[in-house]
Amino acid sequence: MDREARLHQALEVCAIRLDELNCTYPHLASELSRSGVTRWREWTAAGKAVAISPGQPADEIEQIRALALSLLQNNGLEDVLGLLLNEHQIDFSLGDLILLIGTSGYVKALQADAQNLVDNVISYQQIASLWNDLDRPALSGSQWSAKGVSSLLG
Repeated sequence: MDREARLHQALEVCAIRLDELNCTYPHLASELSRSGVTRWREWTAAGKAVAISPGQPADEIEQIRALALSLLQNNGLEDVLGLLLNEHQIDFSLGDLILLIGTSGYVKALQADAQNLVDNVISYQQIASLWNDLDRPALSGSQWSAKGVSSLLG
């Protein structure tokens, strides 16, 4: 992972922690801290947090993003990473893929995966444990919980 991708990943971790603190201590949260989290979420949801290598055209990144999103329609996150590597010689970590597809793409992929697992009689707690074992970043908090999986499915 290049330096810019690591920076974006660190910013995502900071946004998650700041959101936790804002929720845990609302009397200490400022408008700036709340709006910072909101702006970061909007930015990543729009796919603007993609790390573009020096000299790499933005349209090429957009093509890779479109490819990844189309692969996610019929495949899980880890399967897409394998397909990108084996069929397209694009080597991404899960963090890179999440930055590429944006938060909304990540949420859709998680929802599809969770629904598939629930349809196969896997409990929310088992899903949370699996996702934590796969190092999938939680949408809020540091780790997945049964409650987090449940709220994801609405």
